[in-house]
Amino acid sequence: MEEVREVLEDYRRLGRLAVKILAYRFRIFTAVMVLSINSIFSVFYLFLGLLEIVGSMPKIPLLGYILWITPFILVFLLTYVLLGIFKKTFIEIPKRIKPREKFDINVGLIFVIAYTVPFILVNTIPVPLPYWESYGWYYALLAASTIVTVFYEKRLSKVLPELSIKIFYTITVLLLVFSPIPFALTVFGNSELIEISSSIIVTLCYLIASLMEVYRAERLA
Repeated sequence: MEEVREVLEDYRRLGRLAVKILAYRFRIFTAVMVLSINSIFSVFYLFLGLLEIVGSMPKIPLLGYILWITPFILVFLLTYVLLGIFKKTFIEIPKRIKPREKFDINVGLIFVIAYTVPFILVNTIPVPLPYWESYGWYYALLAASTIVTVFYEKRLSKVLPELSIKIFYTITVLLLVFSPIPFALTVFGNSELIEISSSIIVTLCYLIASLMEVYRAERLA
């Protein structure tokens, strides 16, 4: 009888270990995805800034549209590649981890709304603030990460606590902490300084949040 209990306990330990491995991989996937997407857009906007400085922005509208959709195409390809790399993880998650309640969140829809609506509003609603076009996107990004935190991350942690992540919450907090800086920089009257400084702040926030998520993954061991 004692041997049977030991065997059952071994199976339970193996089951817990399997769940920890899945949670570890999911957190690493999330950290890599978020940091990579931020890197794509950061490089893209720095590239646009360089084109504006040297006066080489495309004069043909079609080329301009192609230039603007390029980072979104790269993000799509990146997502496809990462999902392929972590394919086994997402196949095993439903087998090993059962939701505490029905998990019917449309993740894709949440992210699409989060990263489109705030930016559309920022660029269409007249805001009587100086140099708003240079840093308005920063506050749109803050709104986007807040939406994802509330409607995806918190819900995920409740329904699938084993897959709990805090990367978007961390991004939201960091962006909020540094949010006065872009507006404060308007006193210098230099739109390029505001835009570049805001980009650097965002990149640092995403880097810190990604590293913290990797640290949380390591603590699962």
